[in-house]
Parts: sequence; C-alpha cells; structure tokens
Amino acid sequence: MAKKLKFGKIRIYFRDGKTDVIPKKLWDDYEYNQTFFVVKRCGAWVYCYNMSDISCIIVNNKKVG
Repeated sequence: MAKKLKFGKIRIYFRDGKTDVIPKKLWDDYEYNQTFFVVKRCGAWVYCYNMSDISCIIVNNKKVG
C-alpha cells in the first residue's frame, strides 16, 4: 500500500520576531524560489512571502500508514 502524506502546519518566523502559522486545512502545496515563498491551495496562491523578511520556515509533513 502506498504511503499518504498528511500535511501539518507551516510556521513562518520573520526577522522582526513575529510568527505566522498556517493550519493544515488552508494549504496543500508550497513553492520556494530565491525571492518568494508561496503557499498554495488547489493550485492557487493563498499566501506569498518575501524571503528577505523571513528568517526560518518549518513545514510539518507527517507520513500516515
């Protein structure tokens, strides 16, 4: 049986000390390039962050049996 991915939260830590948490029900994909971090839902961009403002991104993916 193939393993399925269960998506968790995305935590974004900004250089100014603030934090943004995106719950698992609001995203299903993300993309990173040198300038932006984009959070997607059904192929559409729902959040877009400038990488120069971000110090750390944690994407929590959990494998489910």
